[in-house]
Amino acid sequence: MIKIIHTNDIHGKIEKDEKTKVDISKFSAKLEEIRKEHSTLLLDAGDTIHGQPIVSISEGKAMIDIMNEMKYDAMVPGNHDFNYGRERLLELAELAEFPIISANIYDEQGDRLLAPYTLKEIDGVKVGIFGITTPETVQKARPEDIEGLRFEDPVLESQKMVSILKDQERVDVIIALVHLGIDKSTMPEHRSDTLADSVEGIDLVVDGHSHTELKASRLIGEIPIVQAGDSMRCIGMVNFIKKACGEAEISSEFIYREDINGIKEDLSISRILIRVDEENNRSTSEIVGISKRDLNGDRFSVRTRETNLGVLLAEAMKYITGADIAITNGGGIRGSINAGFITRKEIVSAFPFDNYVITKEVSGKDIVKALEHGLSFYPEPSSAFPHVGGISFKLDRLKAQGKRVYDVFIAGERLEERKLYKLATNDFLASGGDSYDMFKTAKMTGSYASIDEVLSTYIKKQAYTGARN
Repeated sequence: MIKIIHTNDIHGKIEKDEKTKVDISKFSAKLEEIRKEHSTLLLDAGDTIHGQPIVSISEGKAMIDIMNEMKYDAMVPGNHDFNYGRERLLELAELAEFPIISANIYDEQGDRLLAPYTLKEIDGVKVGIFGITTPETVQKARPEDIEGLRFEDPVLESQKMVSILKDQERVDVIIALVHLGIDKSTMPEHRSDTLADSVEGIDLVVDGHSHTELKASRLIGEIPIVQAGDSMRCIGMVNFIKKACGEAEISSEFIYREDINGIKEDLSISRILIRVDEENNRSTSEIVGISKRDLNGDRFSVRTRETNLGVLLAEAMKYITGADIAITNGGGIRGSINAGFITRKEIVSAFPFDNYVITKEVSGKDIVKALEHGLSFYPEPSSAFPHVGGISFKLDRLKAQGKRVYDVFIAGERLEERKLYKLATNDFLASGGDSYDMFKTAKMTGSYASIDEVLSTYIKKQAYTGARN
């Protein structure tokens, strides 16, 4: 029996969490226990090396260091793994002591950007593992991060891989390691269930992208699909037996935080986390700009009125994404930045959540609804209070809620309710957080860097800010 242990959509969430996440140092210790008793494969289905300051400050190296120590066998890149750019992903692939694979990403010359597959021999069983990355990367990554790349059809590329692995490599088992997901918002031809239903010869699909907990009982035809949620909330484990007749016997389970609470930490992983924290503290002392004034992130202020820090962030989001307007919520701002030199550490402290920037296609009518909603409690404080960029409007406090916003202008022109605008916001609001339900079903058009990265980049480009109060 082979134990296939799988992770996906970690999003850099490897710091200790007393509530929900699996402790990565204890997971590593559990992994060693399993390896003593069983032959194993350790796979990751992408969106792993980006998302939290602990990994993003080193542009993914910290995560690769940990994966090397844990002896991962293979990883497929997800859309967010391009957030540092294609060249940085290639650099990280060189640093990785395991293959980062994808069969459907091609460069300008028509060559594959990465190795399409890898081979492993386990207890006399030859296993072929190929990677597939979501074509949604084209919409969800910054254009400059994937410039010149093509993300080809998952089904067609998978069929090519199965043919090569069976006919040329003569493997006994084929695993599709994919970052596709099963979201209904994803085009059917780009989903993992479509791939499993359309490609013969695959024994197991290890999936990511949709943040779904899928056990092997999730079958398409006879091909099981597994996926382990997101953010280290659980670890997936597949029990895989290849019978003499050629058929596979498969079952799976999840490992949750409470399942390994009593296990001692893997000290090698704990030491890496301590080292990374020390390196990050030194790195975040980097000066990214200068402010002539205090940047106000006071809790009461950002929940009752626009402040210069909130507006600065909104303008940064609009600038980096090329959006028409930006809206972010006061509740996401958790501290002020003093006048003078601005360090990365101060920015991370002011915006401590793991939010990243999303663009969506939103109607003028829904933009007005969003403003009305964000100001519905005004003048009382609310975490939903909107800080905006690229848009101006007036508010009549004497009118009833839902009818107080008027004279709305975007880029100097009066807002048109039926017109579609490109909105930049954070992923929390984009998914309906703070009851911004009007954004939830809007079409997503792009996925960008974390809030602190976007603001740091913008401030660097401005050299200094004279942000007004």
